[in-house]
Amino acid sequence: MTDEIADAQLSYDERVASGYYIYGLVDPRALRETGGDPLLSVFYVGKGKNDRWAMHERDVLNTLTREELLLERRSSKAERIRMILDRGEQVPAIRLSAGYLDDKDAYYAEALAIDTVGAVLAQAGRPPLTNATPGHHAGFVWLRDHFVFTETVEEELRGEPPTSGLPTAAPTEILVKGTVEELIVPGQRVTDPARLPHDVAAFGARVIALHMLDDAHPETTTRRGWDPLDPWTDLEARDRARRYWPIAPHRVATWLRNPDTMPRSLLLAIPEPGGQTVVRYAWSIDPLGTWEYYPDAGRWGLPLGDRLYEHLRLGRALYDNRDGRRVQVLHGYASGIRVIDS
Repeated sequence: MTDEIADAQLSYDERVASGYYIYGLVDPRALRETGGDPLLSVFYVGKGKNDRWAMHERDVLNTLTREELLLERRSSKAERIRMILDRGEQVPAIRLSAGYLDDKDAYYAEALAIDTVGAVLAQAGRPPLTNATPGHHAGFVWLRDHFVFTETVEEELRGEPPTSGLPTAAPTEILVKGTVEELIVPGQRVTDPARLPHDVAAFGARVIALHMLDDAHPETTTRRGWDPLDPWTDLEARDRARRYWPIAPHRVATWLRNPDTMPRSLLLAIPEPGGQTVVRYAWSIDPLGTWEYYPDAGRWGLPLGDRLYEHLRLGRALYDNRDGRRVQVLHGYASGIRVIDS
């Protein structure tokens, strides 16, 4: 009897007992705040077998037992678990779904659960999930995005591009370039604020210094490249778009000092098979949000606000006139970032 036939003959109870399940880790304080609603108290969604859900708490406890310096990734699952343990509480979990015999199916179910629970939390005004990545890429895709992801219109920017990197007038948008290739993303942890550039050190909690871990560290993740037939979720696109960009510290300090000078939105443009680089995602930039600085690389992470589904430059391939030549806006910008005016 083949494995496929044997799997098909298992009862639902047998599949639940032996297969993968999707779970949510619950914060007891959030459970009290929500009047005992477990779904609104979830802070992390995962998949696993047996007692996988309990291993997260054990991992943090083991680290504390070894008296290591625990510098968790900002807003991470480990940080949230440590806060719960510091209150003298345990980390309960709820089962969201179960009975997946195939690892791939479990990944897809996990991604759907992340999108679903994340949407419920956002609707209720609760803190977002601490998941660093959405598991796999099978979550929600807005049907209206179909046209944004497939249609392309060419647009000419007015005037010549700046020759000094950043415009002198107040910019309105930051344009960054995504890729179709997978991206290796190192883990990151909060580091000494003394490593912040002098220009921004006085802004306190508005800027946080982060240390990028070694590529061999377990927190290193791989982010998939762009696929127009299976577009990035909002979480995936944000992770690709908001960091790590070279911006002069004095420019960031100017924006923080006077939010009216700060760019209003971040646009993510992606190379298409035909050679054009097209804007496919847009978000507002939170003028009061927290900026990230990576001293090892001298790069920045931007605080993003709401997704802008109706931004006028979605689906646009942007062009400059440079010395009488018509070129794409990001052409020749090796850093993959450009600050532009309307």
